Amino acid sequence: MRKFCLILCLICFPLFLFSGCEKENPLLNAVSELRQNIYQGENENYSLKAYYGYKENPYIKDGKVGERQYALEVKLLNKSLEPASYFISLNHGDTEYKKELTLDAFSNALCAQFYITDFSLKEFSVNIICGESLETVTLKSLVPDGAIDYKKAIDYLSLNQPELIANYTDGDNFLAEIYLRVLVKDDAPYYFIGIATEKNLKAFLMDGYNGEVLAIRNVF
Repeated sequence: MRKFCLILCLICFPLFLFSGCEKENPLLNAVSELRQNIYQGENENYSLKAYYGYKENPYIKDGKVGERQYALEVKLLNKSLEPASYFISLNHGDTEYKKELTLDAFSNALCAQFYITDFSLKEFSVNIICGESLETVTLKSLVPDGAIDYKKAIDYLSLNQPELIANYTDGDNFLAEIYLRVLVKDDAPYYFIGIATEKNLKAFLMDGYNGEVLAIRNVF
C-alpha cells in the first residue's frame, strides 16, 4: 500500500503542479527580487528600456526576505543628451504618473521609478518632456508569446531540483532568498534564478519556454 501511494504521488504531483487549479508555490514567498517583464521602445530622439517587478525595500542581501515593493523602472538609454532636466510621464488606469529622470550611478543612465502594484500591460506609452518639448515613445514587452511566467519558473525549479530545495529547507522555513529575473536574448526568453544565503549564492539559467535548467554556477 505504501509503495502504491508513493507511485500515485509521483504521477499526480506534476499534473497538480501545472493544472489550472494549482496552489501558489510556497517558494514564491522567498523571492526577494523579481523582474517579471522587460520593455523596450524608441523614436527618432529617445531610446528607452523598462523593467517591472519588485524588490525588498530597503534592499539588503542577507539571505532573508523583507518587505517587497513593486515598481516600474524606466531607463533613458541615450548616452549623449543636451544638459537639461528631463521628465517622464505615463498613465496607468485612472492615475497619471510623472517624475524627473535622475542619474543612476550603477547603470549610468537616466532613470525613474513608478510604484505601481499591478502592471501587466504588453505595451504602453510614455511622454518625455524637456523644456517646452514633449515626445511620445511606445514601449513593448520583449518577452515572447509562449514564454513561461515567473510562477511557472519557480514551479519548474521545485520540480527539477528537489534535493537542492530540500538543502535550503528546515520544516516549513526556506533558509535563503531568491532572485528571479526574466531575460531575453536573441528574442528567446530565459530566467536567471539565484538562491542566496548571507554567505553564498547559487545561480541557475533556465530556458524560458520549457523550464529546463541550462546551467548551474556557484557564484560565491
